[in-house]
Amino acid sequence: MQDMDQLVQGIVAQLKQTEQEKSPGQTEQPKATGGVQYPLREHCANQLKAKSGKPYEQVTYEALIRGEVEKDDLKTHADTLRMQAEIAYRDGKKQFGDNLMRAAEMTAIPDEEVLELYNLLRPNRTDKKTLMAAAEKVRRDYGANAIAALIESAAQVYGKRGIVKP
Repeated sequence: MQDMDQLVQGIVAQLKQTEQEKSPGQTEQPKATGGVQYPLREHCANQLKAKSGKPYEQVTYEALIRGEVEKDDLKTHADTLRMQAEIAYRDGKKQFGDNLMRAAEMTAIPDEEVLELYNLLRPNRTDKKTLMAAAEKVRRDYGANAIAALIESAAQVYGKRGIVKP
């Protein structure tokens, strides 16, 4: 436990040092996009929350040291990813926006299942039928339609390229 405390204190010290090294003139310029703006923490911090639902502003260095920060407090909420996708789409970055939307869907899927999907999507790891079943499962169990479509597309491409098991 002492090693964990030292690790956390070291990380917090590094983060604080990084913040102090920024000079006042090095602030990020907001990108006007007609709605939500970057940086989100400056323009809509009151809308940001952790996957756990804890408000962004409550996830602080001090809360971490006091032991008030849980694992899901350090994960991004789907709504935050959707806001970022909105900005990407408005800036004409469709592929990036699509990636962020899939990431938003992934927040509903348990980490172990995400890793299983990742392994299934590696070439020559499984057959087309298993990939199609995985797509149906994420669609049915998590409403992850964009992820399901990606898996189905991968199954088709892998089949054409001969990189699925028979």
